[in-house]
Amino acid sequence: MKIALIFVSGNGTTKKASDLLATHLRERRHKVDKINLGRSPYRENDEDVLKKINTYDVIGLGSPVYHMDMFGPMLDFLNKLKEHPFKKMPKAFIYLTYSGITTGKAFIKTIKTLNDSKIGIIAGMKIRAPHFHHKDEVLDIDKIDLFTKNFCDKLEKKQFSQIPFEKAKVLFSPEKKRVNFLFPIVHIVGRLRELPIKIDQSECRKCGKCERECPSGAIQIKDKTEIDFSKCLHCYHCVTTCPFQAITSPIHEIDQMIKINKKIVGMENPVNNLYV
Repeated sequence: MKIALIFVSGNGTTKKASDLLATHLRERRHKVDKINLGRSPYRENDEDVLKKINTYDVIGLGSPVYHMDMFGPMLDFLNKLKEHPFKKMPKAFIYLTYSGITTGKAFIKTIKTLNDSKIGIIAGMKIRAPHFHHKDEVLDIDKIDLFTKNFCDKLEKKQFSQIPFEKAKVLFSPEKKRVNFLFPIVHIVGRLRELPIKIDQSECRKCGKCERECPSGAIQIKDKTEIDFSKCLHCYHCVTTCPFQAITSPIHEIDQMIKINKKIVGMENPVNNLYV
């Protein structure tokens, strides 16, 4: 079977999940391509990905959860799926990485978009990962490896069969009903809570790491390093990845936001789960 893992990854957690999925699927003799929408060349032109969709039997769609939804580049890609004419439609599974508080409406919105695109849903997976700025927390690779292996085993056992849409709506509905009420509010409040990002040009060595790794392509290095805030997702990956601390933001304030979110929403249980 020919499978494409199409994903976007801010701090690298979703990429690690994609790597593990690719390994286990290849062990089962499937041909697997990994396509990172947040890196060149697909970041600048995802039309090539859209053109190749009908060459795959299955696509896996991976993303971190951001404001209770898929990450920006993945949302853009999903919207283009609806508009793109396909001769042959693959089936799809979804895999999300999140902080453990809530996957929000990322699952249910995605399966509705896929259904509108005539793409069948076969499974889903959510993985709890450390928050991007908590450097003292490390993703438990051994645990996630076993988890993704179990996911691939279940896909194989059910022969990648499709879940009827009405059943999928129940399976992937938000775990907490309050999410339905909070979802639109979160998007408004999220914009208001965006932290300022600054570049100290005297510290910048123009190494290009931030430009290469920005998932939205918002950073350009010319005479100086600049951020196009009309494209910026405020994922703060540039802040955490700059080797010279030239890009700064008061991301310690995010911890207070996380505490408030935990009180309002509460943690999902189980934090890791398979939907097959």
